[in-house]
Amino acid sequence: MKKLFFIFLLISLTNLYAETPPVDMDSLLHEITPKEQKAIDRGNKIIAALEEYYNDNGFYPQELRELVPKYLSRIERTGLSDDLNPSVKFYYIPEPVKYRPGYFRISYPDYRKEKGDKDCYWRYYYDSRENKIEKDCPACSIVCEWIDKISEKEIILIADAVKQYFNDYKKYPESLNYLVPEYLDVLSIALSPRYTTPSGKIVPSDVFYYRYNPLKDNETEFAQYYKIRFRYHFYDEFYYHTSDKKWQFRPH
Repeated sequence: MKKLFFIFLLISLTNLYAETPPVDMDSLLHEITPKEQKAIDRGNKIIAALEEYYNDNGFYPQELRELVPKYLSRIERTGLSDDLNPSVKFYYIPEPVKYRPGYFRISYPDYRKEKGDKDCYWRYYYDSRENKIEKDCPACSIVCEWIDKISEKEIILIADAVKQYFNDYKKYPESLNYLVPEYLDVLSIALSPRYTTPSGKIVPSDVFYYRYNPLKDNETEFAQYYKIRFRYHFYDEFYYHTSDKKWQFRPH
């Protein structure tokens, strides 16, 4: 049993170390001390709690105290001290961006002749609030013949890719081109279907994508990034930023 416990302890420590944000040694102008490393280790606990908070809420807190007690029992100080500050603490700087899910619509044209009707122009659209494809009222139009057909299955595929993008970035893409190639391999036909006019000219059309319900200037902003730092020894600074995902050092 002692051997099994020891093996389990080693595995747990290995996993914890693998998930710990690294220290950028190239940025250090001096050898990191054991006390500084202890401060960084305490900072990593706060970082882990911040990420857990983000996974639950889709944004970071405005203050570290919002992590207590669900994500941390308390906010520890660094354990460092100097002549200017007997108890150096962590500083947390959230970086808010305008954020609200809103909704999106994908629409695409179609020309078809239904029984008893004239040749008309129809617009079909997918609305993320309804999660289904609807049809706008028809309007009479010039008879055109589609070369590239757009299916409802393809529109749903694009809509699912938009949702996956949102899950990763907490915002909808500015255009469908942002989905290629990470979320969709190709969009050439789906984005640029072609049709032939009565004169025989081949004309490209579009699949139209719109974002709705933008956040207004006077509405709340939610943090999507942050910086956490501590300073001592005349403002020598250790800091961690979500864009780098590693600890770095900046001398005073």
